Amino acid sequence: MLRCGGGRRIIILSLLVAVLFIALISSLSTAARYATPHTNNSSTLLDEDEAYRARISAIRSTDTRPHSKTLGVADNVYLITLPQRTDRRERMDKIARALDITFTYFEGTDHHSERVAKIMDRVKWQRGRIDDRDAEPADWPEADTESHPEVIFDAYPFQWSSDVIVNQLNPLNNSLGIAGSDYWTLDPPDPVWEASHPLPSTKDKKMIMTTIGFNDAYKNVALTNAMIGCWDSHARLWRKIVENGDKVAIIFEDDIDMEFDIEKRILRMWPALPKDWDVVMLGHCWSAEYENQPLPGSIALRPMYHTLCTHAYAVSSTGVRRLIRHARSPDLAYSRPVDHVIKDLTLQRRLKTFSVYPQIVIQTKESISDVVGDRGIGWKEALLDSTLERIRMESGEIPIE
Repeated sequence: MLRCGGGRRIIILSLLVAVLFIALISSLSTAARYATPHTNNSSTLLDEDEAYRARISAIRSTDTRPHSKTLGVADNVYLITLPQRTDRRERMDKIARALDITFTYFEGTDHHSERVAKIMDRVKWQRGRIDDRDAEPADWPEADTESHPEVIFDAYPFQWSSDVIVNQLNPLNNSLGIAGSDYWTLDPPDPVWEASHPLPSTKDKKMIMTTIGFNDAYKNVALTNAMIGCWDSHARLWRKIVENGDKVAIIFEDDIDMEFDIEKRILRMWPALPKDWDVVMLGHCWSAEYENQPLPGSIALRPMYHTLCTHAYAVSSTGVRRLIRHARSPDLAYSRPVDHVIKDLTLQRRLKTFSVYPQIVIQTKESISDVVGDRGIGWKEALLDSTLERIRMESGEIPIE
């Protein structure tokens, strides 16, 4: 019994020694961790700072969303470009690589094409339209022979097509089909429609058409083939967006630069948009968007005040259909630059448009515009963190700041 009891005491003492030894080792390890040399201590603090910043950066749900090749909110990011502008295509390819964006390239309408010439002829004919009936030879407007014998300033009685009126409240109710100025560019043409809508005689082809803007603001500027080509490029892309079933699409032109963190900015602001938004101007020119107050939830988003330029904007599935229906209404079709259409429809409350301010996409102004020549060079904007600037720094083209 004594031998047995002594054995138990030995076992208990051994266990106590083992526990004390483990506690001592643990204590020494803890002391060593907090009493390391200065360099290791700095490393530990740095790790803790990085962990802290990671936690701060993940506070909101948008912070942890995975990277998207279509900027987080869009089904597709489209880029309108012309085949001959290889310089612009190369620059946009560099941006796509730097930001890991997938551009869906869309070939624009060349303003030298026969398609544009045909549209111009139809615009001249349509200016004689009275109310909502088809133009007839007797409706052809007279030029101001006293001051401008070859320029038509006639604003003509304007009316929206029935396609616009019926579908204004809900553009998704009915399929788009073919209507209005869609017939002007059908390929092949509709022979029945063409026969009932003959073009004017060749003697009228020299007439110079002027644009028509909201409250005649753009009335005395000549309507050019380049303006028609730009309008047609966007209008054809709008139809493509509908065909692709995009709920949200982003449209870029090929002469742009953008903020390096554009995706993160878009993700932060997008939840503030109302559900019935139509268009968001990601970039703009000749604007004064500071005049309107920002939306609740995003200091970057504001109701559109007055924007021009179409180098960067987003459309919703409803918004793109509204644009199509209004833009093909014959009295409006191709009557002005396409950026004025978005601005005018918004000011008339036919389109719900919002602007990003300050803008996150700008025109580079590195070459003459194919649409307005050098008239747009006077408007300059800057970015906080230019993607093109980063690309040039990385390549050694410019020094790193």
